[in-house]
Amino acid sequence: MNELKSDIGFTDEDILIIIYTSLDHDYFTNLLILAGEFLKWFNLNFEGESREEVDFKDNKCEIWNSTIIQAKDIVAEHAKMSSK
Repeated sequence: MNELKSDIGFTDEDILIIIYTSLDHDYFTNLLILAGEFLKWFNLNFEGESREEVDFKDNKCEIWNSTIIQAKDIVAEHAKMSSK
């Protein structure tokens, strides 16, 4: 993705959002990317407000928030273990 980001006009933040919202949360610790979820970012038009686009965006926002909360919990638990 980093090699292509300048060609397609993505920032580092764009790439992080695409990757983190494509993670398989059942296997979060393995950081596996779900190919279907990843490809949706490139297969949807995002120019209109179709139901599919709105649902996709809402789903990705929910996943992004869940990822942030889960990562925060992991960091907090790691800090507890490190302090002991």
